[in-house]
Amino acid sequence: TFTPNSTTSVSGVWNYTDADGDAENGSTWTWFVNGSEAWRDASLVSYWRFDDDSRDVFGRNNGTIVGGPTNMNVSGVIKSAFLFNANQTYVNVSNSSSLDSFSNGTITFWWRPRFEFNSSSNQSAIFSHDGAGVNRDVQIAFNAADNNFVRANTGRLYVQFQGSGGGTVNTTRGSWLSNWYHIGVSWDGSFARIYVDGSEEGNVSSTALVFTNTISSQFGVGALNVGTPQYFNGSLDEFKIYNRTLTKAEIVNEYQ
Repeated sequence: TFTPNSTTSVSGVWNYTDADGDAENGSTWTWFVNGSEAWRDASLVSYWRFDDDSRDVFGRNNGTIVGGPTNMNVSGVIKSAFLFNANQTYVNVSNSSSLDSFSNGTITFWWRPRFEFNSSSNQSAIFSHDGAGVNRDVQIAFNAADNNFVRANTGRLYVQFQGSGGGTVNTTRGSWLSNWYHIGVSWDGSFARIYVDGSEEGNVSSTALVFTNTISSQFGVGALNVGTPQYFNGSLDEFKIYNRTLTKAEIVNEYQ
């Protein structure tokens, strides 16, 4: 516990480490000013750090590892990350009232493919909210060839909102090295946007709700559709869901 006196300044950016020198992320801590929470963004609904487990740091939407070892840790952007092996391994999260019908929202995360991704790579999923069959309302995936056809805009990361008034937005880049990239996806009831390393790479008109309660199944991190053979091959870290639209400056701040 740290209690500042009247002359102590706690403004600015704090960089600090834990006992053994690992970098810590301040957004996982709770700060109080005059008894009220400070620093934590109240719009941050869920945050999976993927350090030692698939737990949501707020405890609202803890995940379950499916099809893989209980420990999938590799070196991440902040401490550890989860390595998904593209072999029916993903993190499954059950529906909850905290994830219900967002007209405004943002998803941010870090991703690192295990190899260079381009137009010849197989379809690879990062995130989806699914129901039975094709009944899903949002998915984030790598747009490439699958077993049946070659998709348009191959080699690009895409976000698809499948509800009423939805749309699809792609990144401009079509090749990804085996490096870490920060991804931001936001929607505000009029447009959906996708950011890579803080830069907007695409937008599309979209009025669709996200995480609608008409989708009765779970959502998965590392899987396009629960039960289908489209899984992510690479690492994910610091996966966050907000129930408001982050500004470009806020997304840049997460990247930096």
